[in-house]
Amino acid sequence: MKIQFTFRHIDEGSHATLESLVRHYVTHELEPVLKPFNPEHRSLHVTVEKAAKGAEKYHVTYRLTLPPKKVLVARAANLDAEQTIHKATLELRRQVKRHREKVSGQENWKRKERRKRLRELKAEVGALPVDRQAEARSAVESLLPRLQDFIRHELTYLQTQGDLPPDYPTVADVRDEAVARVVKAWDVPADPERLYRRLLKTAIDILCKEVEQTRLTEDFASLEDTPEPDAFEVAESMGTAENGFWAPEEVLHIEDLVPDTEAETPEEATEAELRARVYQELANLPILWRRVVLLVHREGIPPEAVARDILDMPVAEVQAVLAHARAYLAARLADLGLDTAGRPPLETAFRVPQQQASGD
Repeated sequence: MKIQFTFRHIDEGSHATLESLVRHYVTHELEPVLKPFNPEHRSLHVTVEKAAKGAEKYHVTYRLTLPPKKVLVARAANLDAEQTIHKATLELRRQVKRHREKVSGQENWKRKERRKRLRELKAEVGALPVDRQAEARSAVESLLPRLQDFIRHELTYLQTQGDLPPDYPTVADVRDEAVARVVKAWDVPADPERLYRRLLKTAIDILCKEVEQTRLTEDFASLEDTPEPDAFEVAESMGTAENGFWAPEEVLHIEDLVPDTEAETPEEATEAELRARVYQELANLPILWRRVVLLVHREGIPPEAVARDILDMPVAEVQAVLAHARAYLAARLADLGLDTAGRPPLETAFRVPQQQASGD
């Protein structure tokens, strides 16, 4: 793909290096999602600039032209040139994938399939004895805030990295389907922590299926037959809710996951910086690594229980994943010159719940 460059207030001696960085990230991050579009019908203009001569922060703007007559614009700013270019490339990648989904009609198809699946689940739940439904919902109710927060973390990273569309499924989509599945299969009451693990496993299974479907369909550029919108679709477009299974779209950002803390000392400020950086670096981990980190360090679930009750994998593999994730983060933080001052990055980043799950 032909790339045009514009530099403003950038030392001429660094132009070649910056161009090389852009081409590297475009080749590895952008080109794979651009395959369905004819190379002759797409063009990219990249602007790298600083506010003025001597300024430190880099500003990068991508303008990508795609058929049919679509211009996508992605921007990023950072003190580090490579981080700025990488961030802008990832943002443009997400926009390209979203544009492809709109062209292909995949988003509407997936929403319709989910609505059908949820209606069937609700009907099956409604056929259960009333006392059984009440018992199940009462047990689940107190766990919903924790479940929703975990789903928000999972979705934020999956959507940020382009593994899922930016606004589908929503937190409510996954939460409601997970609850419906657990209630449908309700047998005997479980202690809260075991029930919570069951909800987590169900939510993760749902997300795994969504990621798989996204990967299977992302290579299609169009669908010949798009069904006419039904009454449910009309209601959705008007922003209404149907039996609690639909929520307005929202854009998820990693920055919003980081707990708000007021740093009153230099040590607390350093810790807050470390926490924010760990949250950002988790985005670069493989999905399984990040998921294990969140389950063990954020949810406070022992590796044995994660392996047995949630991920259905050998505990040795879970422990190996944790070791790899810790090693990667330590190396990455060192590369960034971030002083951890002896603080374990993951333990610092996540506040372990006061009531931790036991491995029993």
